[in-house]
Amino acid sequence: GKTGTSNVDGNGTPYAAFAGFTTNLVSFTSAFNPISPTHDVMGGESACYRTEFSGQSCPGEMFGADAPGNTWHMTFDHANLGHSRQFPTLPNSLANSRLALEIPSSTIHRRPVCHSPL
Repeated sequence: GKTGTSNVDGNGTPYAAFAGFTTNLVSFTSAFNPISPTHDVMGGESACYRTEFSGQSCPGEMFGADAPGNTWHMTFDHANLGHSRQFPTLPNSLANSRLALEIPSSTIHRRPVCHSPL
């Protein structure tokens, strides 16, 4: 998955997000102050959130791996994802593209290079 945060003049995070996927399900999860989503930061007590197993966490400042990542993880742990499938193989023309380089290498399956006889 990928985390993301925004920052207000270096004073904290008003918005935090986590995006993740499997071969069967995609999700984008965000946490923000609904009254002032771009100005009021999630710091101190406003950064507290409920975790899956340990009750409450108060990291001091909210980041994408905190409440959004935890929510994503809980959802995918309990989702009916069906049978497990492999990610499809990328064609060689895309395997070294900028997009492919941002994907964890464990999810990229490159096709073998076929050399035709001359």
